[in-house]
Amino acid sequence: MQTTASENQNRKKDHFDPAEANLPGKKVLIVDDNKTNRFILIMQCKSWDMHPVAVSSADEAMKLLKSGDQFDLGILDFHMPDKNGFELARDIKAAPFKDFPLVMLSSVNQTDMLIKDLRKYFAEVMMKPTKHSQLYKTLVKTLCTKNKSDSENKKSFGGDIVLQKNLSEQIPLKILLAEDNLINQKLAIRILENMGYLVDVAANGLEVIDAMERQSYDLIFMDIQMPEMDGLECTKAIHDKWMPIERPKIVAMTANAMEEDRRICLDAGMDDYISKPIRLNDLQQACIKRGVELNLIESAPEIEE
Repeated sequence: MQTTASENQNRKKDHFDPAEANLPGKKVLIVDDNKTNRFILIMQCKSWDMHPVAVSSADEAMKLLKSGDQFDLGILDFHMPDKNGFELARDIKAAPFKDFPLVMLSSVNQTDMLIKDLRKYFAEVMMKPTKHSQLYKTLVKTLCTKNKSDSENKKSFGGDIVLQKNLSEQIPLKILLAEDNLINQKLAIRILENMGYLVDVAANGLEVIDAMERQSYDLIFMDIQMPEMDGLECTKAIHDKWMPIERPKIVAMTANAMEEDRRICLDAGMDDYISKPIRLNDLQQACIKRGVELNLIESAPEIEE
């Protein structure tokens, strides 16, 4: 059978280099209520040196994502009790996980009426049973497509992480940055402003207390070592002065990355901990976690495609 020029062109267009996808080390979220199917998918992903995490329901999947767990790819079964794969995908895309690539597995053909919606939420749709080679090619294609999209949209702040520019629209937060170092101040402000946030700044713990007496905050990024009143003293003062319902979430920022240092921060009353140098993804995930705690994500408008 002869191959036409257009067919050759289509083949080149659909060719994706496995090396570009770099499957080894990628973390994949598997959602399927069938135990046997989960086991098969886990073994297939492990055969390519990926790191699969499997759950049996949509609720479990959303809890993992909202907890801040980072995944490179999601594989969703369509037919599940309570909430099917399509409904789960819609929830994922409505939360601040718009760029999380999803693959659907289904045992029956979806109607033409659903095709447009499926393409809106899923990078690929596969029919069960899936062959080992077919799934491999699908994952390679999906991750290659994501990598290409990321490279076109990313902003680098000491790392190649995709910046969610509209995060403040999804999760409106009042943020206070407590940092005395001007370089660190500028970096953190730049990152947060690029997410759409307006940030108040305090250079020491006394200024934090003063700012909190003037207005309430949802989130404080608190440096540990500051003059006059450091981050630990300031956190203890906040706990003494404000009731739990009035207190913002306090995220420690420190260059000391040992487990003992983390424990000192938590014992002082801080809620979370990120290490310096400041990274985009750490600040972004802290904002997302706070949004989940305040139930802002569910009520936020869906990100436009």
